[in-house]
Amino acid sequence: MVNQRPTDGAGACGGTVVTLRDSTELQAVSGRAEVARERLELLYDAGLGIGTTLDVVRTADELAAVAVPRFADFVTVDLADNVLHGEEPAPTATDIRRVAVNGIRDDHPLYEKGRLIDFLPSTPQARGYNAGRSELVPNLAGSPGWQAQDPSRTQRILEYGIHSLIAAPIQARGVVLGMANFYRSKQEPFDEEELSLADELVARAAVSIDNARRYTREHALAVTLQRSLLPRALPEQSALDVAYRYLPAQSGVSGDWFDVIPLPGAGWRWPWATWSGTACTPRRPWAGCVPRCTTSPRSTCRRTSCSAIWTTWSAASTRTRPARRRPRRSSAPPVCTRSTTR
Repeated sequence: MVNQRPTDGAGACGGTVVTLRDSTELQAVSGRAEVARERLELLYDAGLGIGTTLDVVRTADELAAVAVPRFADFVTVDLADNVLHGEEPAPTATDIRRVAVNGIRDDHPLYEKGRLIDFLPSTPQARGYNAGRSELVPNLAGSPGWQAQDPSRTQRILEYGIHSLIAAPIQARGVVLGMANFYRSKQEPFDEEELSLADELVARAAVSIDNARRYTREHALAVTLQRSLLPRALPEQSALDVAYRYLPAQSGVSGDWFDVIPLPGAGWRWPWATWSGTACTPRRPWAGCVPRCTTSPRSTCRRTSCSAIWTTWSAASTRTRPARRRPRRSSAPPVCTRSTTR
């Protein structure tokens, strides 16, 4: 009812005029607009909160955190075990590692974090992984393919109150890296419209996870190359004892190499080269010298590639002049080996 007005006048029969308006359709439209606004806000927050690091597991945790409780009551993220090592994922949903679990409660019967899972071909996870598309299961109690994975555990899940599932593939650059599973227990079952929202939400994380995977692979290759540049063993010297410790300043990788070379007359040489992005100066000979750098005290090389320092100590000269403890530079021109890592 919108308005009510009496119509009785002097000497007339009394009456009332009532104006009514049906707002059912208006409320439905307003409700849909509110749902659309909440979904856009969720996707906006996902864009800000997912992919803050180049860590695969951390990115999966961020995906699980942003979806609970606004979209799902429980979220699990399963990645191919090869992805965690920076390798290409397997073509089937086997050797899948659960890397993230989040929910409104902690006493849920879902598989725990860190578990290695082999999904049966009848499960929504395996179908979605193989086909590269999301699977909607609005009623888990009526899904025998899902229950076949682990009958006793799935029964506990149903008794716990979890009733619907969306299994969305984490796909980037045409490759499926894993599956994101969205469960509901308190909210209404998932529908077809929410299937597209799950796809968009997972797409926010898929590229970040793939970038983290590629970084893991390239970082491992860089570390292997770096270790191969270092000497496996140092030569034994009668004039001195040699010990070293290599500790890169950033990210565990650098472009450095060094060696100890014995010389006639109980002498030795220590070559050392490093990649840098600055020019070398007499006060900073380690910062970017190239083979054409001279030994003049006033020379400065402005090219940026790699540097080398050759230092020679002579045990005989040390015995004849014990007061001089400083090493003297070799008269040989600097030798530079270009590093292949940055």
